[in-house]
Amino acid sequence: MTFSVPFRVDGAATLQVVASQAGFLFDDIALTVIRLGDAS
Repeated sequence: MTFSVPFRVDGAATLQVVASQAGFLFDDIALTVIRLGDAS
């Protein structure tokens, strides 16, 4: 399963992914965050 979601971050943030149905098994999970634009 893959998904791409843009989100705005103002300061420190926590990203939480929650499966809403039973039957999802997660193994070897990776997360890549790419900054778009200036850091200032």
